[in-house]
Amino acid sequence: MSKNNIVLINDRPGYSRVALSAMTPILYHMGYGILNLPTAIVSNTLDYGEFAILDTTDYMEECIEIWKKLNFNINSISTGFVLNEKQIDIIEKVIYMNREYNPFVMVDPIMADNGQLYNGIEKDRIPIMRELITNADLTIPNITEAYLLLENRFNRVFVDTKTELIDLIDGIREYGSKSVVITSVKASNGKYYIAGYDHIYKEYFKIPYEKISVNYPGTGDIFSAIVLGYVLKNVKLVEATRIAADFIYNSILESEKNKCDRKEGINLELYIHNIDKDLKK
Repeated sequence: MSKNNIVLINDRPGYSRVALSAMTPILYHMGYGILNLPTAIVSNTLDYGEFAILDTTDYMEECIEIWKKLNFNINSISTGFVLNEKQIDIIEKVIYMNREYNPFVMVDPIMADNGQLYNGIEKDRIPIMRELITNADLTIPNITEAYLLLENRFNRVFVDTKTELIDLIDGIREYGSKSVVITSVKASNGKYYIAGYDHIYKEYFKIPYEKISVNYPGTGDIFSAIVLGYVLKNVKLVEATRIAADFIYNSILESEKNKCDRKEGINLELYIHNIDKDLKK
């Protein structure tokens, strides 16, 4: 296999461009080898209210043993939707099995948004995500997930001051993550921004953006995939974050212009070529 292989550990949707269905084409397009390790097969996005979920924990165990026998090298690991503690053990085993490659680990603690847990997810998911973060080189929660991970220690509607923001970021870092990117942060003036910390350059950053009041499932997965793809190409975290945010913003605008079905997610087939513009810079 190629030297730049990423294991994507996330759910496999039956419908919509989310999770593995969103991340895989982006990272293939950016030139990486991809191994998919589904934590679950989900009939459709959870916001429908009705869904079927197949737990694939046993398959995950069998899969990584086969990969070990085949000597598949793994240079990076990305985790998203995780069902249980046993899957955490499997993920940590994947990290250990590939320790000679010193894999870069990115954690997207998928469990909540807009102030509440996703439909079908209970509070017992929170400590599972905290444990995952102990292995992370980079953690990318949205603001709701950040608050939940921190046991509501910073449970404010708005984050206005630099001190509050640094406290929030450092709270995630205390769990073990080296770098952090927090999305969907809102200030009292109604403005939105993305905030983060890059442990390589030892710098905090803040990127304002214009919120588009429509919902396309999978935008978080796309954002994480683009950030990961650029960081692995040695692009500074702040710049990788800016590129990902711009891609999401412009793709939503184009999707609205073309009257795409929002429930299907962003039409990556139409917009994925825009990533090339940044790759060539």
